[in-house]
Amino acid sequence: MLDPIVSALEYLNDLPGDHSKKASVILNNICTASLLTALAITSKLLGLTCNLSKYLQKENLDLFSAVNQVSEIKAVIQKLRNNAENEFNELFVGVQQMSSCLHVNNKVPRITGTQRHRPNPQFSTDPESYYRTTAYITCIDDISSLTVRLLINHETISSLHFVFCAYCDVPFEKIRNVFDFYKEDLKDTYEDAFKGEWDIWKQKWNGIEEKPTCAIDSLAKCDRHLFPNVYILLKILAVLPVSTASAERSFSNMILIKSYLRSTISENRLKDLCLSIESWLSKEVIVNFLTTSLTQELQGV
Repeated sequence: MLDPIVSALEYLNDLPGDHSKKASVILNNICTASLLTALAITSKLLGLTCNLSKYLQKENLDLFSAVNQVSEIKAVIQKLRNNAENEFNELFVGVQQMSSCLHVNNKVPRITGTQRHRPNPQFSTDPESYYRTTAYITCIDDISSLTVRLLINHETISSLHFVFCAYCDVPFEKIRNVFDFYKEDLKDTYEDAFKGEWDIWKQKWNGIEEKPTCAIDSLAKCDRHLFPNVYILLKILAVLPVSTASAERSFSNMILIKSYLRSTISENRLKDLCLSIESWLSKEVIVNFLTTSLTQELQGV
């Protein structure tokens, strides 16, 4: 995509008028070694995280599956960090080829002896060493810190999945940290009572071939009166949010509805139209809301 953009800017640069000045400024900013290297690094890292970003926005995604996927991505990113020299060498070869096609001089930018607002590593005049230290490794470290935030309770979540019917045949020691973490939310705070309930829960699924493997299915098979603590743990695991994009989707819907021709639309009408296109709401909820809203307006009249 970069070649057509550069070609279009070069064409606009040759035309007379103010457009040539703007095109020249944009062209000079694009045809730099710093931007080409940043594009190559961004493309490589987004290639790893793009599918993960889409996966984390699934509506029926449980927290345990999300943590497993993030752990796998973190392992791949850690390999890139440990083998940064060889990985960036392959990446920089493509940057050099792109630079030669666009006639860009691939060199280290002008810097000062001590930089206050940028990384100040000890490097040579080699462009590859400079960009590997200041751009590639920095970006990988930033993404690694993000995965640490997502995996802050990885041990507890990993133990929590043993509550599933398909994985419950484990000793109590495997879920002891779950009991300690959620003790205040359980009905029985005594360890012996929870341990006895856990043994009965394991025995219930012993010998059954088809067992639920997710929190919602396991919750449907759990009797809340016989297994009150297990039921609470399953309910916690089923409702723990992974990520949400509902707010972003609502704003996207509002942009589609409140166009230039509908700039004077009232707040109530806008709210009704936004709700009408939300696919995640049931028809009964929408009908009840619109009926209540219409009734209030008629009563006001």
